[in-house]
Amino acid sequence: MKKKLNQLAACGLLSALALSGCSSGGDDGGSNPATTPAAVLNYIFATDHEGYVTVATHNEDNTITDITNFHPLNLSEGILTLGEIHLAHGRLFVVISEGLTNDSDEFIGGGLFIVNLTTMLPEIRSMPTTLTTAAGGGPTTSRFVHTYMDPDGHHLWMNNDGETAEPGTADSVFRINIDPMDAEYLHFEEIVVGNGHKKSAFSYPVVNGTQALNLFATHNLSDESISVIDNDPLSPTFLQVLTTVDLSSGTNTLHGMGFSPLSGHIYTGVTPGVDIGLSIIDATSAALTHSTIDAGMDMGMNQIPAAGYVKVSHDGRWVMTVGYVNEIGYLSIVDAQNEDTVTDVIPLGNLSASSFNISEMDMDGDMIMDHVKVFIPSRQTTASDNEITTQIAVIDLNLETGEGSDPRYIDVYAGPDHRNGRLSHDNMFAYYPNGGDCGATHDQHGPGCYLISIIDAMSELVVAEMHTAGHEPGNILVVPASEITGVDPGTGGGGHDH
Repeated sequence: MKKKLNQLAACGLLSALALSGCSSGGDDGGSNPATTPAAVLNYIFATDHEGYVTVATHNEDNTITDITNFHPLNLSEGILTLGEIHLAHGRLFVVISEGLTNDSDEFIGGGLFIVNLTTMLPEIRSMPTTLTTAAGGGPTTSRFVHTYMDPDGHHLWMNNDGETAEPGTADSVFRINIDPMDAEYLHFEEIVVGNGHKKSAFSYPVVNGTQALNLFATHNLSDESISVIDNDPLSPTFLQVLTTVDLSSGTNTLHGMGFSPLSGHIYTGVTPGVDIGLSIIDATSAALTHSTIDAGMDMGMNQIPAAGYVKVSHDGRWVMTVGYVNEIGYLSIVDAQNEDTVTDVIPLGNLSASSFNISEMDMDGDMIMDHVKVFIPSRQTTASDNEITTQIAVIDLNLETGEGSDPRYIDVYAGPDHRNGRLSHDNMFAYYPNGGDCGATHDQHGPGCYLISIIDAMSELVVAEMHTAGHEPGNILVVPASEITGVDPGTGGGGHDH
């Protein structure tokens, strides 16, 4: 990594990306300075299972240009587990899930790998937990999974899932300042919440629209609960847990969350669909009233079969969730404008999805979304021997009725146990990691082990493939060419896009 950082520091990564003429050199490839590349559409940043961050461009002729890669290590030269990627204030923020060590070679957890894209100076910010303990009261380490850019553009919220899934032991969330112009840059606070894997959502007021409270809500999978945190800097209870919604029944596994600025409601997906399908918190009132959509197969009774990850259309009206029960996957659609009424439930076949993306395409430049498609990537689980693992389901969404078409399928390579993709800023391309065919050794790796598939949203064809430096691609960030040299605060987001 040092050789590449020194070479690229001479011109800065922003210049290298913009010109595609500052080669990383060495044996790891890089663009040929003598070759004039096609115009760049998007820049792609991707992590993988071996702890690399790969940087490449997706060009107008659907070629891929390798720019460089990073391989941050801990103080013992050990590999770090990397997570989601954010771009803000001219800096790349890559989540370190775990693997950081202290001067005594003790593991302390996760943090952030940060690269200044102008100077190319990298740094690591460790974020050990001081407020949570392991079962039995011993010390523990932080482990960050899902992370979210605050609507203010200056803070990143990082969910610390901790070491254990034992109910009753606390986990936490961290809020860190990622604005280098602020005196409190990289200062963070830790807030104790419940135990278990977490997905989260912000609620916020909308100008001339729904006046929701400024909140950060996160679910606690093992505890079957939702923690709601005050995110209003002017409030006397700022950064305090306002309420904990208890959904415990022994069966309500919470795994997905979204917010509708139209209804002002926070929606949490519940799987496997035994009694509750969606949990709904009204964020427009300090009472934080709670309601539910029941699990079941009767859409007329406002039921959905099962839920999971939650995404919301850009206008806030259509709330969607994917679920999997009895070897069938489902996409369920809820109308947030009309009392959270279920409008459609679409069977996906034997496809279990860990996430999905809503592509709302402006086809004629007048900001009217003429075509909306939902891309639902398959993954690999242990739930079925016959599940779909090598396809992306595509559904057309009717924005007037909230109804979807029957699914179509795009062939890709096998996915891992989680396959979370990204859309380009204009929603015209979808990027999905493969890596489900990686073997125990290098010679056992399949053809998709190092590949990200790039899909044209209109033609529904795989038009390009990007290679990552390490095997089993993980998290992806896609940034349009128009923004890479003038990065706005919060550009790129991460963990909560459509």
